[in-house]
Amino acid sequence: MKNKTIFKFGLIGSLYITQAIPIGFFREAVPTLMRKMGLELTIIGLLAVLLQLPWLFKFLWAPLLDRFGIIKFGWRRSWIIPLQTIGSVIILFLIFFDMQHNLLIVLILFLIFNFFCATQDIATDGLAVEILTKDERGPGNGIQVAGHRLGIVLGGGVILIIFEHAGWSLTMLIMALFFISPLIPVLFYKEKKIERIKKREIGIFEFIKFFKRPGNLIWGLLIIPIYKAGEGMTLMMLNPLLIDIGLSLTEIGILVGTVGFGSAFLGAMFGGFLIPKIGRKNALILFGIVQVLGFLGYLIPAYGMSDLRILYVVVPFAQLGGGLTSAILYTVMMDRCNIDSAGSDFTIQQTLSYVGAAICAGLSGLISSKFGYHGNFLVATIIMLSAVLIIIKVMNQKVPTNNLTI
Repeated sequence: MKNKTIFKFGLIGSLYITQAIPIGFFREAVPTLMRKMGLELTIIGLLAVLLQLPWLFKFLWAPLLDRFGIIKFGWRRSWIIPLQTIGSVIILFLIFFDMQHNLLIVLILFLIFNFFCATQDIATDGLAVEILTKDERGPGNGIQVAGHRLGIVLGGGVILIIFEHAGWSLTMLIMALFFISPLIPVLFYKEKKIERIKKREIGIFEFIKFFKRPGNLIWGLLIIPIYKAGEGMTLMMLNPLLIDIGLSLTEIGILVGTVGFGSAFLGAMFGGFLIPKIGRKNALILFGIVQVLGFLGYLIPAYGMSDLRILYVVVPFAQLGGGLTSAILYTVMMDRCNIDSAGSDFTIQQTLSYVGAAICAGLSGLISSKFGYHGNFLVATIIMLSAVLIIIKVMNQKVPTNNLTI
């Protein structure tokens, strides 16, 4: 592997680690802390959807990042560096407000932070699409997802453990340091100059052009929203379930946030390098089946099993499936991006994935309250299985490549 390729993979991995640290904290640690505070499952689910709103609507301002930038400084770098700096400052503000006594203020700051984080994600996705060749996309997206999962390990596992032993203020300080540190490789990266004339013509309705391309309508409106929707349901209720069956914050942090997402990290890496060998459609199907089996495994703790030896098999296996499915989903999403609107195209698809996951995550609390945790995991399994069957039936093996990125 060439040094240039290794550096590109390292750059992409570090950026997605950065973005995923607070995501892991919001998605894994915050619901756990809310449950510890005594909040109802329905409230936890609704608040989780509220915090994800910037990620759901970022497609509205994504074309602006394709249209405006500083060429001399680096088109994507001119967005990534200031956005990441602002995000770090917001996290530092959280030092002065803890969830126990200032829940509303904390949630507002979380929401503002997610706006800047989601915007940075647009620039990062655009950079990844532009610098990875078609042959590099499988491994590159494996590393991207692995970096994302590693960030979630830090934000959802390590941070949760630190919180239990060190308190809120020190936890926020450490998270701010985690968030800003991967900025170093971005400062040293010399972004390749790409002709931006066409980008100045991009409007807010760029997403309409995306759906007019061959195969994108079915892919975008049918497959993407449900492929990761089940995972949104399972992840939202997993930690509250573990609280209810008696696990401590440290045990949850190690099991889910560290070992579980470490397994997802390995799944993303392995899946990324396997994709070029077995093909896109086969990977979507095979990895989806692994995810289905993982969701079924969650029924074991849902029926009250709290033996850690069993949980250390069930949770990592399900997370392994999550890493595999993320790697292939992001690879196909990147295949369908146009070089003139890379950030917008990827964001449109990513938003559709978030919408499906967020809606199901929001409903997961209601379903769990009325039908039990096992009902929630069964619904998630059915959704994932439906996605696999749809892919088998309607998706072509090859992705259209006309006018796409090189």
